[in-house]
Amino acid sequence: MPIVVLSVRDSEQDKVELLNAGADDYVTKPFSLREFAARARAQLRRAQLGPSGAARLDVGALTIDLARRRVTRTGGESTHLTPTEWSILRTLAAQAGRTLTHQQIYEAVWGRRFGNPQQYLRVYITNLRRKIEVKPTHPRLIVTEPGVGYRLELPPLVTS
Repeated sequence: MPIVVLSVRDSEQDKVELLNAGADDYVTKPFSLREFAARARAQLRRAQLGPSGAARLDVGALTIDLARRRVTRTGGESTHLTPTEWSILRTLAAQAGRTLTHQQIYEAVWGRRFGNPQQYLRVYITNLRRKIEVKPTHPRLIVTEPGVGYRLELPPLVTS
């Protein structure tokens, strides 16, 4: 279970001690509720992925099994991805809910800082959407942030 510290104490020493003692995040007052909620959601996502990041991520009717390199739909139907498509999906899943820039994805997948990331990604994202989206022309899982990059959209957390 993630631990998010909410405190009025803002010294570097206090933060370092609590983070070293096991806290996953440290938020000082004053803070915005939106930021605090976003930090809590991020910690819950990381907890769902497990300590090594090698676990399962359920996104709508899709299950991404990072440990087994497998993508399945509800009902067990497996989806074949090329190594590059898998690398893109894994990169997005590792930061699910967060928009990654074209450059960040390009560097993570191809390991280069040069080239035209938008050109490369446009083709691969289109192919990936054809394989995992219910309606590839109206994507709900891999969302485009125009001029910025892409985000793997998570379903909203259900709270009671």
